[in-house]
Formats: sequence, C-alpha cells, structure tokens
Amino acid sequence: MNQSQRQNFKLRIKKIKPKLQDVINYLKEHPHLLRYEKNPYTAERLMMLLDNEKLAALEDEFNEHPDGIELANFIWLMKCAIIHPVDEKYELVCGLIKLFQDIDINGDKHMEWSEFTQYIIDAVIGENDMKFFDQQKPENKEVTETEIIDKAYQRSTKKYILNKFFDNSNHQNLIKKIVYMSSIDSLLCLEQSADFIQLYDSFCRVKISNQNKVQLNIPEKIKRASFIIDFTIAEDINTIAAITNKKQIIFWDSNVNQKFVKTFKLTDLQTGIWYLPLHKLWITADEENNLKTWYFIPSYLYIDSKHNKLKFDKILKFHSKKITDVCELNQPKIIVSSSLDGFICLWDIQDQEPRLLADLRDPISNSRGIRQLAYQHSYGSILISVGFEQYINLWCPKMSITRAYIGKLEGHSSLVILCKFITNSPNIVSIDDKCNIRIWDIRTLQTIQVISADGSYILITDISFVSHKQNDRIILGGKRLTYLENQEKKKTLNIIMMTFLLQMLILILILTKQLYQQNQILDYMMQQRVN
Repeated sequence: MNQSQRQNFKLRIKKIKPKLQDVINYLKEHPHLLRYEKNPYTAERLMMLLDNEKLAALEDEFNEHPDGIELANFIWLMKCAIIHPVDEKYELVCGLIKLFQDIDINGDKHMEWSEFTQYIIDAVIGENDMKFFDQQKPENKEVTETEIIDKAYQRSTKKYILNKFFDNSNHQNLIKKIVYMSSIDSLLCLEQSADFIQLYDSFCRVKISNQNKVQLNIPEKIKRASFIIDFTIAEDINTIAAITNKKQIIFWDSNVNQKFVKTFKLTDLQTGIWYLPLHKLWITADEENNLKTWYFIPSYLYIDSKHNKLKFDKILKFHSKKITDVCELNQPKIIVSSSLDGFICLWDIQDQEPRLLADLRDPISNSRGIRQLAYQHSYGSILISVGFEQYINLWCPKMSITRAYIGKLEGHSSLVILCKFITNSPNIVSIDDKCNIRIWDIRTLQTIQVISADGSYILITDISFVSHKQNDRIILGGKRLTYLENQEKKKTLNIIMMTFLLQMLILILILTKQLYQQNQILDYMMQQRVN
C-alpha cells in the first residue's frame, strides 16, 4: 500500500467516527442497552418474606425505640429477618432503602411501628385483594379503563412528599389563611387576631428587607385594637386588600415593597372579601349575610387620582346565615356564593340589577351548610363544594344552571374540611379533620395519592399552592407552615436523562477507543508492508 492509498484509508476511517445523532438512533434501535435489571426485592416481596414470628420480633425492636428507628437500624433488622443469598445482599439493601422511603410518610427519617403496619395493610392486603379479583376474572374478559386506573393507583408511589424547608417562625396564633401571589413570588400568611400579614418566600423563609421583616401592617392611626379578619389578592392590578374588625378596607400595592395605598371606612362590619378578575370588582360579605360589590382601581395605574376611591356597586340578598365563600366562574360568566344556610347561589351581576339564577342544595338536603367553594375553568369547568360531610360535591353550571349537580368524590373516612384545585392542574387536594390528605384527578374522579397524617400534622387550617419554576409545592397552614413538594417526576426525569447521557458517553468512548485501536493496527500493518 503506497502513501496515497494510506491517506485515503485514514480519511475513510475518520468518516466512521460516530456523531451524537447516530448514537441516539443506535440506542433507539437497541433499547435494551438502557434497561437495568429489575431489583428482585420489591416492596411487595419484602413484605411477603416476613412471617408472623418475624413481625413479632420486629415489633419488639420497634418498641425499644418509641421515636422510631433510623434507616441503618431498619436495614440491619430486615437483613437479619430475611433469609437471602450472599450475592444478593446489595440488591436487598437497595430494596430496603426504597421500602424505607416509601414507608416514612412524614419524612422525618425515622420509621414508626404505626407507619410500618399501615404500609403492610395498604400494600400487601391491597395487592392480595387485587390478585384475588384477577383470579376471579375470566381470561377472555377485557380489562376496563376504570380497572386499569385502579390498579395503577394501588401500585403507584407517592408523588408529594415532605419538603426539606422548615418554617422556624414564632407564630403567636394559629395560621388562619395562606395565599400565594405569583407576581411577587411570595406567600401571604395571616394569623388569627393579627394586625399584620406576614410575607414568606417560596422557600419557607420570612421575607427580609433592610434587616426588617416584610409585613403588611394596619396603618398606625387606626391600628389600636384592630385586627385583620380576611384578605385577598388581585394579581392583575398588583393589589392586596384586607378587612378589619373596625369596619375598614385597606389596600396595599404589591409591587413597591408592599406600600400602603388607601383605607376606607364602611358602615357595616364585613366578614369576608374576594376579588373578581373577570368583572374587575371587589366583593365583600357583611354581618347581615349580604354580598356587596365595589369598584376600586388604585391611582398608581392611572395619571389622575379619581380612581383612588372606593365606589359601591351592587348588593346581593338571599342568604339567611353567614356567607362562607365566593368564587367567579368563567363559563358562564357568573359568581357563586355559599353559606351556612346550605345554599349555593349563582348570580348574574353584569346587568344594572343583580339576578339570582339558581339556588342549589346538596341532593341529600342536608341543612348543615356549605363552607368552601373551588372552581377550575380548565378540565370541564367543574365547581366543587365542601360542607360538613365525608364527601365532596361536584357541580357543572356550564352544562346546566338549575341542574348543575353531577356527582361527588368519596374516600375520606371523616369530615372533609378543606378542598382546593392545584394551580393549572386537573388535580384536587382535600383534607379531613384527622389531617389525612387525598389528591384526586378530576378527569377520572379517582384518588391518585393518599398522604396519611399519622400524627405528622396536629391541625390544618388552610392550604395553598406554589408554582415556582420547575417546582410544584403544596403549603399547609396550621400551627406553622408545612411544605409538600412533587419531586418524583422531576427526579425521575433527571435520572432518566442523566442515565441516557451517561450511556451515550460510554458508548461514544467505547466506539472511539475501538476505532482508535483499529487505526493503530492498520498503521502498524501498513508500516510492516512498506518495510
């Protein structure tokens, strides 16, 4: 082989060097290269390997640690209890670590006996029941969509887990209300009988400005013996409003260090306040169980100052007991109010005089009242209501104003006290009086996650949601703030992406090394021929 042939051969070798897209295509054609062998020690198998004697021995060990056992102790105990081949000890440890994370519901890095036994009930008994029903089913019968969803739920892992962020603030009273304001990326927190609203960032830290806590305070001239009853936010006009026990409405600008804007004196005591962004109105509930709408647009949005006034608009009369909640519907464009009188009222306030379109009641005709409403425009325009029952009622005024009831969500074993839609999501979060949390999918009306309290939360008074970059958090209010974060999806995607990139890098290195070795061999062979 002469010199020119040798150069041509080297050029052809260089053309063989793999490109990134070639590697991706190769991996798509050979997906087995990206698959890991499944760990044989799944949670179900580990539970089934424990007989009654081993469970009794484990209970004795747990009793010696009333605060729970840590991960290292748990692994040691389970390794002693489970007979396994020596060459599978690493797989066993990995399975035990995953099992510990699944069982540790409250995320305190300690496993209590109650958590352990509850997991056995939920996982093992549920799995056995599922196998029993599978055996009863004829082989030629097709599995329905509902059965697939139920099986997926029973085998699903937790999505929301306790976050590492911890509220170490000194709260004087119970937290009454929490609202997340995305325009300033802050969580507004109101305590009972407080004369200020505390601001937190999305990482559970009190906001600080010039070494002082950022708070919305009642002005000094009216502050004496005053406290805030309720507050609301208006994202589109960057305004925060609150009502006090002294018959006042106070407005703050949320943009410029939460600057105080204006305060107005009213004739009646107001018990609740809401903002209606579609109608560009504020609405309050008074002590006489009436609703009043108001115009107020702060002057900093206009050149003149005539807008910096509170103007009464309409009064809505129907309810006979305390009004508990108000929300605004997109389709149709109406407002909805609820009361302890048991009625859900649908109002049209676009005309000169307000019109009561319908007064809805729970089909069971329960007179104990409605205490909360929530609405989501997307995913069917569903309105949900919570009263004093163990279920959640579903309404769809978009389909029918007078016959809006479409069903209920059942699953809680005690009184449901809170229920809200997760922001920009088809999921609903509900909480009962035992602080058990359920997450539902409104599209299927099925539970997709259950977070058992098990003493983790003594009291939950309100719930809010934070959409911060890639994070998805649930904030619980009670004696302090508690954060739950949906990290499973983010974590899974990161692992898959990192694994994929690592596999590609390894494959590129292997192919490059092989080509380099082949090139070296060819160089050596050509050199021998030349000699």
